[in-house]
Order: sequence, then C-alpha cells, then structure tokens
Amino acid sequence: MTAWWQHQPEVVPGVAAGPSGLILIDLDAHDDPLPTDPTTGLLPGIDLTGDPALADPAGIRTGLHTLALLTRRRGGPCPWPAVPEHQPVVVTTPSGGRHLWYRAPAANLRQALGALGWQIDIKAGWNYGLAPGAITTAGTYSLRAGDPAFPGRMPPWLAREVIRAASAPPARSQPHPAPPRARSAGAPANYLTTVITRGTAHLATLSDGRQRALSALAYQAGGLLAWSGLPEYQVTSWLIAAGEASGLPTRLATRLVHRALANGTQNPLSPSRI
Repeated sequence: MTAWWQHQPEVVPGVAAGPSGLILIDLDAHDDPLPTDPTTGLLPGIDLTGDPALADPAGIRTGLHTLALLTRRRGGPCPWPAVPEHQPVVVTTPSGGRHLWYRAPAANLRQALGALGWQIDIKAGWNYGLAPGAITTAGTYSLRAGDPAFPGRMPPWLAREVIRAASAPPARSQPHPAPPRARSAGAPANYLTTVITRGTAHLATLSDGRQRALSALAYQAGGLLAWSGLPEYQVTSWLIAAGEASGLPTRLATRLVHRALANGTQNPLSPSRI
C-alpha cells in the first residue's frame, strides 16, 4: 500500500458507504436558488405550509439549514442526541458543507440526491465519500467531531427519514447520449470530444465541487463549439448527461450547462489560443 501511494501521490482516500456498513449524509453549501415552492420543495414529502422558518426563507442557505428544519419537524433541537452513541463523524468540506458519517440504519439502501431535503444528498451502497482528513486540490476534509473508528447510530427519527428517502425504487432514467463523434481523425471535433471525455471522467471522481467543475467544462466546450463544428444540441446533451452521472439532479445540471455553454460561446477559442 505504501509503495502504491508513493507511485500515485495525487490520489485521495475514499470510503464506499455500503461495504463499510456506513451511510453518508452530505450537506451541501452551494449557491443554488431555493426551490420554486419552498413549502413542498425544501423537504420532499413534507408540507411546510405555515412553518415559521418560511417567514424568512433567506435564512435557509445550505443543507445544514435544511437538516435543522427537518430535525425540528421530526425530532427535536439537534440532528443527533447529545450522547456518544448517536454522534456521527462530522467532517467540514472545502466548500463549507458538512459530511455526517453514521452506521447504516438498514441494508440495501441506495444513493438519494435531494430526496431527504434541499442540498442534502445521501450516499449509500457503493456510492462513496472522501475519507475524513483527505486533502484535495480544493482543500482539506477536516474532522470536526466524532470518532472515525466508531461512527454513531442515527437517532430513530432520522433513521426512519433516511430509510424513507433512500429505499424507494430508483426512477427509470433515459440512457445517456453517446459522445459526439469527430468528423475525421485529428479534426477540431476530435479535440472537443477529448476535452469533454476527460472532463466527464474528472466529474465522476468528485464528491464536492461538481457544479463548479461542470460549469467550467461547459464554458470551455462553449468556447470551442464553433471551431469544432459539432452540433450544439449534441454537446449539450452529453454535458448534461455528464452532470447527471456525477450525481447532480437533472434540472440543476441542465441549468448549469445551458448557462455556462452560452457564456462560453460568447468568448470563442481558436486553435492559436488552445
């Protein structure tokens, strides 16, 4: 293991949730607009009509705030009781979010993106999160509380909510579109195809910063679009599929791609600038 790490110093350790008997609640802190209807969109499956928190929705900015809202509706003042038995491993992420590692409350749970709450992702099964203490180019995943050797159990109310959100059958999805094909070997289209292929592979390795990475990839693709000669609709479809495959909701991936691609096309790149 030491020899392998010396040969691959750029890699970072990850934890596959299910095989480790764990589950990860990923609380994002991205700059996303609130759901169009916060009463039903903040906590899917829970009607928040008349909830005092919605009197000032500007106070709800991250997944941590959404979890606090869910806690108050279902459990009490804190996501975990003040006893070691229920203490998760709490990790701060470079983007300002939180990772909460718990022992899995049930078997055969699956990844659930946004099903528990806005800006809250559940990583389960073969989905993974970066290990506490991992150092990436974006920053350090710093241990804030808990013992990584002994993650706590979820309190019963939270276990019920997580099982509800992560046990539902996965929605049937459309197959991802095939990568755009270059018109001829060595053509500009081939260059853009390579850019998107590599960017897609990079997105698949991220557990944080996916929105920024997808936007940057779409912006670059937009700059190369006219030069490449590839159809815009084809590149757009592939970029959206890359965002979906990384774990971003379809609507969010679509919005990010359209906006960044349009900005990129306004600043075209030529071969001399590549």
